[in-house]
Amino acid sequence: MAGDAITDNGQEIWNLLEERKINNADLVRGGSQYVCAWASVRDPADGGSWGKGGPDEGHDGHHGQPSDAAWAFQKKARIDPVELLQQFRQFRVTSSMIRFVVCLLLVGFLHAAPPYPPEIEDARTEVYRTVDEVEMKLWIFGKKIEGQDKPAILFFFGGGWNAGSPVQFESQARHFAERGMIAMLVDYRVKSRHGVSAIECVKDGKAALAWARENADKLGVDPKRIATAGGSAGGHVAASIGTLTGLGSDERPNAMILFNPATTLGDLGDWKAHRVIATARLGVKKSEDLSPSHHIGKHTPPTLIMHGSKDTTVPIGSVEAFDKQMKKLGRLCKLIRYEGAAHGFFNRGKHQEQTLKEADDFLVELGWLPNS
Repeated sequence: MAGDAITDNGQEIWNLLEERKINNADLVRGGSQYVCAWASVRDPADGGSWGKGGPDEGHDGHHGQPSDAAWAFQKKARIDPVELLQQFRQFRVTSSMIRFVVCLLLVGFLHAAPPYPPEIEDARTEVYRTVDEVEMKLWIFGKKIEGQDKPAILFFFGGGWNAGSPVQFESQARHFAERGMIAMLVDYRVKSRHGVSAIECVKDGKAALAWARENADKLGVDPKRIATAGGSAGGHVAASIGTLTGLGSDERPNAMILFNPATTLGDLGDWKAHRVIATARLGVKKSEDLSPSHHIGKHTPPTLIMHGSKDTTVPIGSVEAFDKQMKKLGRLCKLIRYEGAAHGFFNRGKHQEQTLKEADDFLVELGWLPNS
């Protein structure tokens, strides 16, 4: 999430911050008017790092109590990023200054955050579900070709089951449409906009897959080649569709592509969850009830996971537990570890290109796409 919507001047500030060993920063929007900034900075002066963990809610659904974390809440702030950059260059930066600048920077770029509902050019819009008079939509890329059933992929955005926008995976969707697929960006209910718990996010995800399969002929899609994909909390939704039973539908994807997903929400084998997500936040009696790793079975499709080794929001050990469980049950799972990468690494720069290539290669291996 960090730095996604940053413009040229903001990107330069972001690069300067990264040079000073900021290993993670996130913009979390609680509705349309507020912004919350958090940064985790390695600082030798205090023994290694400050600001470990994420906000109680809104940071990919994980709980943690940041020590001396930098939080800024501002309503409809207006900060000139050019002026901020000029001032930033003039000073020798300390840890305290970095924390302050990160807060100002992300507040200042509130106006650059993707609009909601999203405005996406060249995409067809369909309503896949209506809940309490709220229409849940998806945006479709790729054209139907008569006599040819194309593979499809549904993308689910991240945001802690609390916020986020379908535009997060727009570039990936356009790529796969160009490669001959039907790609869809799925909107689903989240806490900040609809007051729902995580289980309702999963119900929407399941409904989206069921709609896509039911409308396969209309879309020009092969119903036996539909993948779910997503990042972080969206990765949880995508993985839940391929593992959890019930919740409105038992339709399964035929493949899953997951970017630093939340797959293991409780202890499993050697993995001991280091953060406990409130069951009220999940909407279940115990966290394992909504944990994909605890529901892997013969119905779980081939899966690709891409994860950063330095992810402190969703530790890599949690997806290693998923991978181990998949292999234990004889299911195909490919886990790619990105050394030194933090949470949200796939959203920008070389890692975005690398993860997109890995996803493309995975679908080639499955026989869904031709060699590029």
